[in-house]
Amino acid sequence: MGMRRLIALVALCAIGGCGGQVVDGGLTGTQPPRSSQQPRQGPPDAYLTLNGQRKKMAMGSYCWTSLLDDGTGVGRCGDSAGWDMIKDIPQLTGTAGDDATLELGFDPTRPVQVSIGHRRLQLQPGRTLTFRLPAKGIVEVFANVEGGDVSYGLRVA
Repeated sequence: MGMRRLIALVALCAIGGCGGQVVDGGLTGTQPPRSSQQPRQGPPDAYLTLNGQRKKMAMGSYCWTSLLDDGTGVGRCGDSAGWDMIKDIPQLTGTAGDDATLELGFDPTRPVQVSIGHRRLQLQPGRTLTFRLPAKGIVEVFANVEGGDVSYGLRVA
């Protein structure tokens, strides 16, 4: 592949997003991975527990790369509407001051951001995180991992 074509492909992906395969660090369009293993198509689920009730959070926007043991994998991005526009967002009952536990299916590489209304918390990276709910409203979680990021949401009423 010529250098101009490679630069054009990278620019196109940067502008429009890419759903192609990543093989040994390079983009290969839509070729299947060389491995017979199929990577998960996107980030793992997240759960929030509040007052003994555990609920799967809605997945928001993400860019995620799933790698296999042999170094091949899939990169994928997805956008979602704003949390206020999602009618069927999961819901838990709670009140300000309740202890909440967030469970992620991966090890974040940076502090995890939790926003509830205009209140923002920064939690140390970890798969299981506990925090005190500062208010009712939509709990939005944003987490980074090497090879991607993801947001999750849930309403506390």
